[in-house]
Amino acid sequence: MRNLTILLSLIASILFVQFVRADAIEGTTWKVHVTPDADGKAFDDTISFKGGKFKSVELAKRGFKEVNYEDDTRQGGLSNFKAVQSSDKEGEAKWSGTITAVEMRGELVLTKKDGSTVHYTLQGERPPK
Repeated sequence: MRNLTILLSLIASILFVQFVRADAIEGTTWKVHVTPDADGKAFDDTISFKGGKFKSVELAKRGFKEVNYEDDTRQGGLSNFKAVQSSDKEGEAKWSGTITAVEMRGELVLTKKDGSTVHYTLQGERPPK
């Protein structure tokens, strides 16, 4: 009986660790600085991952809707994400990046309705609570 209790405790611990890893991005908010590679204007933004949805405060002002995001959390605390937003007036925004416990780096590619693109890099951190 004691061995069964130990085994069940071990299994529960492993499942808990996997659950925590899978949700490393979920529920987080980030302050990011978005810088164009060439043409375009730099801007500050707040992005969030909540309820399985990705949201950009600044792009929401331009009609980009909240969307589902993909995440891939690796051992060692690294998480990668991707999200593709669209706007009827502005086109498409493809976000991707890597997140550690305290820092985010990535890119944003805006494809305008006319087919032209603007590439941005982003860098950010979690705001203090």
